[in-house]
Amino acid sequence: MDELFLKGYVLILLGLILSIIPNSFLPYYVKTAMIFDPEFQIEGEDINLTGFLGEKIFFSGKIFGKEVQLIDDQSLNLTIPISNRNINVTCHLTISDIVEPSNMRSEVKLYDGEIKYCALILCIGNESNLQTLWSKTLRDLETLKVNLKCLESKLNVTPPYSLVCKACYEYKIETDLIKIGRAWSKEFNGTVRPIIFWKLTVEREKLTVNYFKNYSSYIVPVVNPMLKSLRDYCHIHQILIGIGVLIQGYSLYAQRKARRNTVQ
Repeated sequence: MDELFLKGYVLILLGLILSIIPNSFLPYYVKTAMIFDPEFQIEGEDINLTGFLGEKIFFSGKIFGKEVQLIDDQSLNLTIPISNRNINVTCHLTISDIVEPSNMRSEVKLYDGEIKYCALILCIGNESNLQTLWSKTLRDLETLKVNLKCLESKLNVTPPYSLVCKACYEYKIETDLIKIGRAWSKEFNGTVRPIIFWKLTVEREKLTVNYFKNYSSYIVPVVNPMLKSLRDYCHIHQILIGIGVLIQGYSLYAQRKARRNTVQ
């Protein structure tokens, strides 16, 4: 076997190996996230504030006639003085989804995202006493409005206490390598807590607003981009096999021609 024929054999072997390498070989990991868009509003005799939780926390409105505007990249701890608790708390929640980095979006499909259980919870003390006030299972939740004074009278509670907005959710993720069908976040009494969007702590003369994260992220494997590009787009395995066959064919032709010349 001459050197040229051996090179053709090596190229064919490389092409065959590349064609049978599984998609799970050296996978590329992509961060994908289900994003929630909570809106939060506080209205009272001396207060009118609206907050959004997106890429940044945005709060705007008036407190005792004074204009307020707050923009924060991460968590928010806002203290609001109050003269009475005849205050309406309104919340609204929607879902969107995103995949990072953006150039890998076609590799990951995150869909069927749905809030299975979103609740406004009353917390007294250290959250050992929890009472669910409201829950929804809609993808686009209707607006909820709670009056603090009415709430205290109905439930016979007095400050300090907190209102917490939490959500459990359902999602489905698919990539070239995995299919996670109908996975669920844990219930409130599980080992993993659902997403907490915001918490409003009510005291006699002040309110404290805390905003938390608005997304739940996952790290999922997809086919290695280099492998996918070489095999699916460049068809390098077929090219290697083809070149190898041509080289071997040429080698055999050259050998036969050399033998004929030798015989003559």
